[in-house]
Amino acid sequence: MFSLHLMEKRMGAFIDKAIMVLRVLIALLELIRVLID
Repeated sequence: MFSLHLMEKRMGAFIDKAIMVLRVLIALLELIRVLID
């Protein structure tokens, strides 16, 4: 039970990081598009 809870917390942290990385990538793509235009 404890290890399962720990895994859940770790997955949550991983998902938060993944969302943050995706947001940064999207922001960079928008910036590149603006610079190209």
